[in-house]
Amino acid sequence: MYSHEQVALLLSRLGVMQALEQYSPCWIGSSALDVRHAQSDVDLVCSTTSLDEFTKVTKTAFGKFDQFQQSLNVFLGRPSMFVEFNVNQWPVDVFAREHPVAHHPCWQVFEVERQLLELGSPGLREKVRELKRSGMRTEAAFMHCLGLEGRAFETILSLYGKPKAVLSDILFYAGW
Repeated sequence: MYSHEQVALLLSRLGVMQALEQYSPCWIGSSALDVRHAQSDVDLVCSTTSLDEFTKVTKTAFGKFDQFQQSLNVFLGRPSMFVEFNVNQWPVDVFAREHPVAHHPCWQVFEVERQLLELGSPGLREKVRELKRSGMRTEAAFMHCLGLEGRAFETILSLYGKPKAVLSDILFYAGW
């Protein structure tokens, strides 16, 4: 299993971030949060002014990698391009939309989870890792740790933009 630092180095050495540079790539998800397990993928979120152009650029840059595929879908009501490929047998998922990265729901969920880990006790990160090793998805693991109910992605997303005091209260009442 690669460490957080090794994943960052791998992305850099293989030119993944450089190939996406014009799209403001942000590394998100469990590997960026350092809560990943052996089967975790690497998630990147990008901003583009043209999904068609993004499709062409990513095919040129990543089409040579194993299990390369692209798909245009609607995610939470907006057209979105998904690009998948494997780097050294490590799955990489790239997600792009035609608006700034900070407006992507996936980035917003990542930002909430990052803040929770920053504000919570050190045991929170290890508990999330443990739950992920047992098969739970990242958002569901946070929900479990925090004692929250509802649809995991949407519930975590609803915390985006809340003051740190609100997140601290949630952590306090959950024992973190």
